[in-house]
Amino acid sequence: MEPKWLNAIRNGILFSGLTLFVVFGTRPTSAVDIHAPAEVVVENGTTAVLKCFFKSKEVVSSGATVQWTIRRLGSDERPTIFYLSSGKGYPAPAFQDRLQFIGDLNKKDASIQLLHAQFSDNGTYFCDVKNPPDVRGMPARTELRVTTLSSVWANGELEGTPT
Repeated sequence: MEPKWLNAIRNGILFSGLTLFVVFGTRPTSAVDIHAPAEVVVENGTTAVLKCFFKSKEVVSSGATVQWTIRRLGSDERPTIFYLSSGKGYPAPAFQDRLQFIGDLNKKDASIQLLHAQFSDNGTYFCDVKNPPDVRGMPARTELRVTTLSSVWANGELEGTPT
C-alpha cells in the first residue's frame, strides 16, 4: 500500500505534464474567412468565372487546399468538382476539359473558370479553403445561372465572356 502523499505527488506531476502539453504541445487553429460573389450570371456557351477569396492569419503554405463542390438544382448532394493540393489541381472527370484553376493562393485567390457553361451547370457552387493550421471556416457560396443571351441582356447583367 502506497502512502497518500505519494499518490498526491504522482497526480500533481501527471496534471502538470498534461497542462504543459496542452499549452505548449498543441497549436491552436483559427478560422479561414472565405468570400465569393452571391451570384454569377452567364450566357450559355460562354466562360463563367467563379471567384473565391480568403483571409488567413497564416502565410499560405504548401499544405493549403482548395475544394470546389456543386449542389445542383433539386439535389442535396454536393460532389467535388475540383480539388487543389500541393499546388496541383484535380478537376472531376465530368469537368476535366472545362474547369481551370485561375487563382493564386499567394494572393489569397482560389478562383476557377468554367469553359463553355451549359444549362446543366446551373446550381450553387461552394468554395472551401484550408491553410493549416487555419482549417476552420464556412465555405463561400455562389449561385451560377446559365441563361440565354436575351435573358442576360434583359437583366443588364452580361458577365460571361465568349469562348
